[in-house]
Amino acid sequence: MEQIKALNLLVLLLPEANRATLLALVNFLADVTERDGRNRMSVQNVAMIMAPNLFAPKRRKATEDNLRVARAATSVTRMLIWYQQLLWIVPSQFMGQIRMEYRIHYEKKHAKENKKKRQQRKERATWFEPRENDDGVLRVRVDHEGSAGTTHQVALNDATTAGSVVGEVFLAINFEARKRDIATGGGSPHRRSLEQQSGDNRFATDVNTFLKYHWLYEVGGYIGWRQLEHNTNVTAVRAENPVAEWVVRCQHAR
Repeated sequence: MEQIKALNLLVLLLPEANRATLLALVNFLADVTERDGRNRMSVQNVAMIMAPNLFAPKRRKATEDNLRVARAATSVTRMLIWYQQLLWIVPSQFMGQIRMEYRIHYEKKHAKENKKKRQQRKERATWFEPRENDDGVLRVRVDHEGSAGTTHQVALNDATTAGSVVGEVFLAINFEARKRDIATGGGSPHRRSLEQQSGDNRFATDVNTFLKYHWLYEVGGYIGWRQLEHNTNVTAVRAENPVAEWVVRCQHAR
């Protein structure tokens, strides 16, 4: 377990481009191992073949030190393949530390600005707690190329994920576009609606294509901003950061 935690930190310390490249390679290797019944490429075999390419030995001679390094490199490569779903995720304890730092900064800033400190401490205490009279609706803004767009309301429950929120936004965008086209007599509303939001024809096909390039972001409150994976439970995140804004953004490079 400690090895996995250490490897997780090393992966996260990589520059973003290197981290993305390594993930693409590991995903490919995982696909290869899933077909080991036909290609005889088990995780161990793939790790032994790829380890020298990822962790090149200092010398080519078969010394005892090189053999020890080769065994360790194979073990690390094997863990990269086995635990790929975990190693590229920021640990929850780190997120808690980040949120705490933002909260402390927020409270210090407002303590200096506010003359009535005692009253404001009480207000801030309730301000940062999950809202009791929540109407069960998540208000999501759609940003396009840095400019704020429209806001859509999405029903929220315990099973709501970031991906389902993005999907609901897709449907809302198209529904509003269809209404406008019916009112104005325009044509091809399905394609034009998403072109207006993304600026690219390839996003105007279906919700699955939309999900490939659009992501839900948690902005403000206890954090600067964070891109949420599609399987993230939004209710749990909002409980940790009840004052955050929710934004859908396009990420072409993803």
